[in-house]
Amino acid sequence: MKLNAIPVAAIALCAACAGRLPAQMPEAAPNVLMLMREQIKPGREAAHEKSEEAWSRIFRKGNLAAHYLGMTSESGPPEAWFLLPFDSFAAMEKVNAEITRSPVASEFEAAGAADAEMRTGSRVWLAIFRGDLSYRPGDAMTSLPKCRHVAVTLLRIKYGHDAELAQAAKLLIDADERAMSDQPVLTYQVISGGPSGLYLIFSPMPSLARLDEAPARTAEARRDMGEHNRERLGTLAAETVQSSENLLFAFNPRMSYVSGKFAAGDPAFWKVAPEAPSKPAVRRKRAAKPAHPTP
Repeated sequence: MKLNAIPVAAIALCAACAGRLPAQMPEAAPNVLMLMREQIKPGREAAHEKSEEAWSRIFRKGNLAAHYLGMTSESGPPEAWFLLPFDSFAAMEKVNAEITRSPVASEFEAAGAADAEMRTGSRVWLAIFRGDLSYRPGDAMTSLPKCRHVAVTLLRIKYGHDAELAQAAKLLIDADERAMSDQPVLTYQVISGGPSGLYLIFSPMPSLARLDEAPARTAEARRDMGEHNRERLGTLAAETVQSSENLLFAFNPRMSYVSGKFAAGDPAFWKVAPEAPSKPAVRRKRAAKPAHPTP
């Protein structure tokens, strides 16, 4: 993770809010999301994973009440994203202060320097939850511990078209409800660190089989939408969307630091202790060879 983009302790902003959010995480989507997006040097993905394990070792060592989810790209350029949710910006400030006072805070600098060697760049976004643009967010949070992948759509809308976006989302959500779609969606609006009009749409999945089912699921929802609403959706999309990008990620337990309650949702996957850093080999002195006897 990139520490120098924000105050050192702010990377501990987590799926917990000063100890409260871990209990809420399976039921409710967090109100605020910090997303740290790192671009990884090609061919350095494995080394980057090892460098990221240093963070979770430090957090465990300090028994910090802060958690985060790490994930790596399965499409597009090599990237690592870290999701750090909490329930308010005031909570972010509070957690920041608590981590700064932690005895392990001094270890962040070395971990950050090692991690920086694996990156070509990074960016930090702050986003707020948009429940009106989300589909069954409670189901998404409940199933999250068992998810292995997440599809992310980066949607950027034209300036001043937020109302049209809400209308389009309502048409899609109503159609999904009628079709009884089992794919939940979480939507966040980026308010700092990115371009205006940027939305992040997360679709967590237990397996990539969900992608095989997606065409049929979409076709059924559009059929239930009706001709009039399909035409209306097409018009709204043309008026509203400036650009979109679809990415696929895999959750990585070695690059994550989750609460015990979250890990209990699938302990075989999440309770993976990070490897201890390798120790330099100790060179042993060779015993002196006995002198040859004088003839």
